[in-house]
Amino acid sequence: MTHQESLYGKTPDQLAALCGELGMPRFAARQIARWLYVRHTEDPLRMTDIAAAHRQRLAERFSPALSAPERVTESADGTKKYLFRTLEGHYVESAYIPDGERATLCVSSQAGCRMGCRFCATGRQGLQQSLTAAEILNQAVSLPERDKLTNLVFMGMGEPLDNTDEVLRALEIITAEWGFGWSPTRITLSTAGVVPELRRFLDATKVHLAVSLHNPFHEERMEIMPVERAWPIAEVAAILREYDFTHQRRVVRIHRDERAERLPAPHPRTDAPAERHQMPHQPDPLPPDSRLALLLAQRRGDGPLPRRADRPRHSDHDPRLAGRGHPGRMRVIEHPPKRRDLGGGLIALSGQFCAATLKSRFSNGRFGFCTHHRKTRFV
Repeated sequence: MTHQESLYGKTPDQLAALCGELGMPRFAARQIARWLYVRHTEDPLRMTDIAAAHRQRLAERFSPALSAPERVTESADGTKKYLFRTLEGHYVESAYIPDGERATLCVSSQAGCRMGCRFCATGRQGLQQSLTAAEILNQAVSLPERDKLTNLVFMGMGEPLDNTDEVLRALEIITAEWGFGWSPTRITLSTAGVVPELRRFLDATKVHLAVSLHNPFHEERMEIMPVERAWPIAEVAAILREYDFTHQRRVVRIHRDERAERLPAPHPRTDAPAERHQMPHQPDPLPPDSRLALLLAQRRGDGPLPRRADRPRHSDHDPRLAGRGHPGRMRVIEHPPKRRDLGGGLIALSGQFCAATLKSRFSNGRFGFCTHHRKTRFV
């Protein structure tokens, strides 16, 4: 099924080319951009500083792209989960997460995902559709809490760097002076490590980067994240080492070490054969000169994480990490997450959205989140 083209999601350069094609003055591109992204008006007939004949021509050619969410579920603490329908008829989810003076929106970049991570509910759907820039932006613009947002994270459905063109266009609109005018430091993009697109993303934007590490060892990470077969985490680390993260921009690693979570501190592992640990030295998968945050994801039912001072080091559990502590410049930015289990259900913001189960989730309205002090809240 084909859909009529929309104005929303186009950059001024694209709008200027369009104006030339339609016989409009090139300065009209900036006027249209201002209506679209400052005044959030996409109906050409309402763009009163454009000639009436040109407004009519635009209205005949382009259709609206913005649409309100079809459903919303709210938790006791004000966290909301929104359901959006794409133009192709698929569904994506986003989550609005208030936290005092902060309000974060977690957006999706694809309907489904083809990365196939074993722990990810979205990955079980397979890739259904890569969202357009307009469909990505719609998740923020059509939100009732749009004016309250302080942060944006690309940690919903899909792999953002598997949809790089549209994601970069959305980021340009969000951060440009002629667009939403957001600071890049208010935005974080999460990736499993799509190496061919990573350098392009780092060169084109100044937003924060989150790397879904989950396991630092090649063989074990490959078992749960097929992306490791194509682009090992060592290649991701090699690229990150070429960039400066010592100022405002940060790189974050999302790590889920289920072995460490299950083991009491400070006792080492005794249930695995010694030869399991006889592995050659592997370089630290994260750049040593970066300002890093170790975000520990915890499964439901595992109990609260220990305080930062009491948290066991990975070297307490795995001899492969002994003597390889983090340099002094690497620091844990946040405190351990505080558990919030609302209504007995649990949905994570990082890769756990799944449109295939939306009916049951929205019908029972039970979900919960963990929170990070002064950071985006997620499980």
